[in-house]
Order: sequence, then C-alpha cells, then structure tokens
Amino acid sequence: MPLKNPFRRPPEEPEPVEPPHLRAYRYLLRTAPPEQLDKLHRDALRSLDPAVRGIVLRTVQERLLSGRDVTVDDIRQLARLITAGEVRTPGILLSAFGDVAHERLARAVLRQAEGSDLLDAYDTWDGAEPAMPAPPTAATSAPTGPAVPSSPAEEQGRTRRTRRAPLLEEA
Repeated sequence: MPLKNPFRRPPEEPEPVEPPHLRAYRYLLRTAPPEQLDKLHRDALRSLDPAVRGIVLRTVQERLLSGRDVTVDDIRQLARLITAGEVRTPGILLSAFGDVAHERLARAVLRQAEGSDLLDAYDTWDGAEPAMPAPPTAATSAPTGPAVPSSPAEEQGRTRRTRRAPLLEEA
C-alpha cells in the first residue's frame, strides 16, 4: 500500500469557465419566450440604479448599433432592445457581460424569474447554444431582377429593402 505524502495537496478543481449566474441567465435568454424575457428585463432594470442602467445602455448601443435615442429612464425600450438583440443574435450582449453592472442585470433578471417555471429545466440543460439558421444559398438568394441597378433611385430602393428591420417598432 503506497504511503500518502502529507505535503502534497489534492489537485484543485478548475474554476468554471462561465459563472453560474451568467450561465443561468444565458439559459433564460435561450429558452424563455421573448414576451416573458421583456417583462423580466423591465422588472430587473427598474430595480437597478440609473448608473448601472447607463452602463447597460451604453453596451446595448455599442453592440446593437441601435437605441441612440433611448435614455436610462426608458426602461421599456431598453428592455426591448436587450431582448430583441439576444433573440436575433444570441450572445451579442452576453459576450460583453464581464462588467459588474452586467452581472447585476443578470442577477436581477434571475431574481425576477425565481418564482416562475422558466428555470425548471435548467438542471438538465447541456449549455449548448441553439443552432443558428444556415445562410441562404446562391440558388435561394439569386436576384430576380437585373444584377446591376439601372438608376441611382433603383439602387437606393434596393438598399432600403435589404436593411434589417429596426429592433424597436415605432410606438
């Protein structure tokens, strides 16, 4: 029987790559219906002080390139931007959540979700991101009109049709 070395420490377990509260927040973002996410974010943003909301707002504006007219007091619009951004492009805001303000937002959203059934299947979740839709192929995205616009007005009209829809609808 080998002797144990009293000076040898047991191997330390590596720290998790993702903090548990951010992982649970990511789970909510991937699995909860957008309407409920919007409400959770509204309630969570109300509980945060304006300085924290300001940091979250700046991150949203930088990452989504949208919401330039939104202020820290526009909680409904800020919540809609956060929800729409993460639903449209998973991870676009989460990747910026290293700051304490963002962690506070994640914790506040989780506190709001505690009483609901939104976290019921979290223990069985494997942490995998949802599959992104495949980009359109050349056969499905081939233009039906002329390849080169015949006038600047036609080119401008084509540009308008290919832009993404705004994240916020006009109220």
